[in-house]
Amino acid sequence: MLRTKMVLIGAALLVLTGQARAVAVASSDPPWSTERIERLPPEIRRVVVAKCGAYAEAGHYFVTYDHDSNVIRLDYSLLQCPGARVSGNGRGREQETFVRHGGRYFPSHAHRDEHLFLR
Repeated sequence: MLRTKMVLIGAALLVLTGQARAVAVASSDPPWSTERIERLPPEIRRVVVAKCGAYAEAGHYFVTYDHDSNVIRLDYSLLQCPGARVSGNGRGREQETFVRHGGRYFPSHAHRDEHLFLR
């Protein structure tokens, strides 16, 4: 009798604690994010915001770089500009490369001798 009661109590506890509820979990790396732009060096971030607006959102691989490199590449096809008053992509080139020189990043076209800065 005592054993039957214990089994019933145990079964009731399992039923009560075993009910799972589906809870939405936020993606740790959403497809579009303002944080990818916020993490850019300030001089590059200013260029992106000037082209796309303050609410720009970058997709995965918008920013690419090689480890221990002085070069950062942006792919504007992976950039969303919500609220920006632009037609088409409105960003000119689809890709842009920045080269670090003297501790700051510059658009690669700004340097005639950019090959001197690539390592």
